[in-house]
Amino acid sequence: MSGLFLYALTKLPVGGRHRRRRSAGFQPARLALQLISATALILFLTAGCLAGEQALPPDQALAKAAARGDSILKDVNATPDTAAPPVPAETPAKPNDVSFWYFEHPIYSSLLSRPETLAAFRDAHPGVTLSSQFIGEWNIAVQKFTVTVAAGDLPDVALVKRPWFERLVRSGRIAALDTVLPPALVDDLRKPSRDALTVNGRLYAMPADGFCSVLYFNRDLVGETAPRTWDELKTAAAKLSNQGPSTGKDRIIPIGDLPFLETLWSANGELVKGARSGMSDPEAREALDFLLGLRTAGLADPGVLGNTERAFNLFEAGRVAMTVASSEHLSRAQKCGLKVGVAPVPGKTGPLSLLSENVIVVFNRYAAAKRSSLAGVLDFLTGPTLQGATAAERGSAPVRTSAMPPTFLPGLDQAYQLGRATPLSPRWNEIQFETMRYVQLAYLWNPVKR
Repeated sequence: MSGLFLYALTKLPVGGRHRRRRSAGFQPARLALQLISATALILFLTAGCLAGEQALPPDQALAKAAARGDSILKDVNATPDTAAPPVPAETPAKPNDVSFWYFEHPIYSSLLSRPETLAAFRDAHPGVTLSSQFIGEWNIAVQKFTVTVAAGDLPDVALVKRPWFERLVRSGRIAALDTVLPPALVDDLRKPSRDALTVNGRLYAMPADGFCSVLYFNRDLVGETAPRTWDELKTAAAKLSNQGPSTGKDRIIPIGDLPFLETLWSANGELVKGARSGMSDPEAREALDFLLGLRTAGLADPGVLGNTERAFNLFEAGRVAMTVASSEHLSRAQKCGLKVGVAPVPGKTGPLSLLSENVIVVFNRYAAAKRSSLAGVLDFLTGPTLQGATAAERGSAPVRTSAMPPTFLPGLDQAYQLGRATPLSPRWNEIQFETMRYVQLAYLWNPVKR
């Protein structure tokens, strides 16, 4: 549901853009005015408008994905953003008070609700008051953000998703954090997160966590060493396919889900190539052919491939030997009773992973006046208390060097260090949604009668 809501939000104007019209600048009231349209779009999507579509041959699926992506990008490029007016700095009545809004999150929702966590903050930062406010699941929280942006009644700090981060950077509503944070704190950020949140040489956000996509593998079935390349993955899967029953409820599915995006990236492909879709490039066909080859060879089930949650459920049940999912699932994996290993996602010539979309931003309104207090809050939110050993146990790699616990799951840290973030491209979610819609139809296409 949250993914569909993000897709719907790509229809909303941010940073002065309106479809087929040029705005005179950032007009936040339009966000609230079009919220009803976004909600209607969600209902349209969830009502099953995509259900029952016919499976497509790979070349047709990619051609349709490319055409849809090109159409979206043409619309974006035809209506460029105008410069947003600068947000005037204000003097707060209480410069040592910092408000933090966060949506449902595996770390913040749990730890910030505990009195001992807030006591730890007060001990570390006496004189600074942190007011944390939980605002629901992201699909609910984003509605609140939409309304508050329109009203100008914003918190000091907020947890947002990466697509909103991209829009906030363009809107001029958030502060460049290298003007707020002490250099030592910026330097303490580990490279994957720092690179993912730097725009035009300026750091505009802090990483909210170190979650990333990982390969979960059953060590009793796969062994102690995870595959790192496409060839190694196919070899390991083929070995499993030759063991045990090939049909029925006792059959072991070698591969559950292997995401198209990471597969495409590992083939040096991109969903977006500048002002056009990358789905017409040979790298896209190579990535799709590899995934379809796994399906055709019986190494991946077409009913599971592309369905991360179903694949992980089967992994927990011992029916799938290897599958890719967010490291947020680590706690579940460790409780399922299997000997579970974790590693980066296998790629064409080497592994890689996808970084989390959760980021922390500081709004401009009081950023200058609250610089010292904000630095203390951001230090706390990304430091050892919240992002150390407890977060690592939940599958979040430490985002700062100083937060590294004494012992840490090597495969998870390798995945984080090889992590890549989605590009900060306008309407990225819509392009990704449409691409995966057609890729899924290609997964279901099989001319061979069984």
